[in-house]
Amino acid sequence: MVALYNKKAEHLLYAALMFGGMALSFGKWIVFSKVLLPGDFGMYSAVMSSVAVGAYVGAAGLNEYLIQRGSSSHGQGQMVEIYKLRDHSMSVGLLMTGMLLVPLIAVSYLMNWWGLGWANFGVLCALLVSTVVFGMVDASLRAAQRALAFAGMVFFRAVMLLSTGYVLAQWGDFSGILLAELASSGAAIAMALWVWGPGPRLKGFVFDPAIIFALLNDSFSFLKLQLLRYLSLMLDKWLVAWFLGALALGQYSFLLITFLAFTAFAGVYNAVIIPRLISAFSRKNDPEGLANITRMQAYFFLIGSLIIGPFYLLALNKVIYRYFSEYLFANHVIALSFIYLGSAFHVSSQFFDSLFYALRKQSDLAMLAALSLLLFGFYYLAAGNILTPSVLWFSFAFFISKFSCFLMTLFRVSQINIPSTNIS
Repeated sequence: MVALYNKKAEHLLYAALMFGGMALSFGKWIVFSKVLLPGDFGMYSAVMSSVAVGAYVGAAGLNEYLIQRGSSSHGQGQMVEIYKLRDHSMSVGLLMTGMLLVPLIAVSYLMNWWGLGWANFGVLCALLVSTVVFGMVDASLRAAQRALAFAGMVFFRAVMLLSTGYVLAQWGDFSGILLAELASSGAAIAMALWVWGPGPRLKGFVFDPAIIFALLNDSFSFLKLQLLRYLSLMLDKWLVAWFLGALALGQYSFLLITFLAFTAFAGVYNAVIIPRLISAFSRKNDPEGLANITRMQAYFFLIGSLIIGPFYLLALNKVIYRYFSEYLFANHVIALSFIYLGSAFHVSSQFFDSLFYALRKQSDLAMLAALSLLLFGFYYLAAGNILTPSVLWFSFAFFISKFSCFLMTLFRVSQINIPSTNIS
């Protein structure tokens, strides 16, 4: 009876931490959109998208490889292997970040690409490194299915970012929020490694060429996949800024808060569900069962999103008119509807990640991401060159690109001969 009570209490605590972290991560965009001017908020959104792309280049796809291989190790009871892989991956990620990304940021500063001061670029370099490490630690906890540690890490970071970001924004505007991003990420990493443990072992941080090449070879397909996905998330913001300027970028980024809400939910859900599915179906070697449950998840989510959509849009429109009137523009309701629908199709597509990961078909996901990025760029360039450039047309380009990706994903899944494929 005591064990049952403890188990229920653990599940309740986990749910509170995860959904609390999700709400705060979503809430930061609302708070920061209010304390910053629309132009500054648009630049913050664009810079953080660029940091996300840089972090995936630095991580070299090892985050997703950690989840795949670590989840399989968990299913076989080899917990120590997960943390060995984490330490080796962190060393390779830091090496890649130092070699490829920090020099690129330095060049961008010298060329004045973003128009930011030297202090902000110093913070960006440190933030990039901390984001790479955070992703490795995050992936190792997910693979080890340490639900409370992972949830606590996410919640702590969200609380610290929201509180320090709000305070520092009053003092330093955009610069203050960058400092808050760095401080919250670093503090969450320290808590995860040295409070919950196990902490990193120095012998794991060896720059052995054999280990480096082996890890990069195994993770390269994941790198291609996530890099392509995150390039699309960065590309739209830079194209909007290019065609329409900082104010329109702020308005467009504000609409994307809806998209961030969707992805926050999917991140919370998939953070635990994908590793558990891979671990469970690896033990059973039941790829057909995994395919069926994946389809059910995607369809139920999409149908549910379409049902609640009108109520969400009505409520959000009232909130915007009352509290965020500086972000209003012509046809903003239609543009918001396009963003909502595109977000629903985007998350529905990513429910199939667990199936592709488990069947070791991440190269198929990379191919889908490449096709999606090509369509994405075509739609956005068409919105900027062929049509009269506006936030409305860029929002429509967002929707049609996500809908196209969903259809391509369904088609590719239908081509996989599931029953004859083994889960590795």
